[in-house]
Amino acid sequence: MNTFAHAQPFTEAEPADFEQAVLACANPNVIIAELAKTSLGALVKHHGKAKCDLLMHALDARHGTEDTRQ
Repeated sequence: MNTFAHAQPFTEAEPADFEQAVLACANPNVIIAELAKTSLGALVKHHGKAKCDLLMHALDARHGTEDTRQ
C-alpha cells in the first residue's frame, strides 16, 4: 500500500522549509521551539497531513533515519 498516494508533490524549496521547522522544534531556546511548533502546525494545516508525511519521509531518507513507529 502506498502511504503517500494522496500526497501532493512538493516543490524544490518545501523540504528545506519543512526541515528547518522540524529541527527548530528541538531548539533549546523554548521561545524558538514553541514558534517552530506553531510554524510546523501551520505547514500541516496548509499542506495537509499526507504531504507533510511525505516531506518527513524525504527528510528521514536524506538523513539516513527511518521512522519505526507503527
